[in-house]
Amino acid sequence: MNFKTAAALILFFYLGIGDVHAYIDPGTGSYILQIIVAGMLGAAYALKIYWAKVWLFLTSKFSGSQDTPADKDNGSG
Repeated sequence: MNFKTAAALILFFYLGIGDVHAYIDPGTGSYILQIIVAGMLGAAYALKIYWAKVWLFLTSKFSGSQDTPADKDNGSG
């Protein structure tokens, strides 16, 4: 994109838009909050399901060990 095109786009967007009289009602805010909470809970659940694989990956990368959390709980090690 050259300078003239970028300048034209900037002028169009800044000079072509007037006042916008809009708001986010409480229902929309509540929906956005639900989406954020659901995303965080979904990520936590996925981490819970794949924790052994994540633990194995992290321990192999940082310490060279191949122990899983289950191996440590059983006392074998």
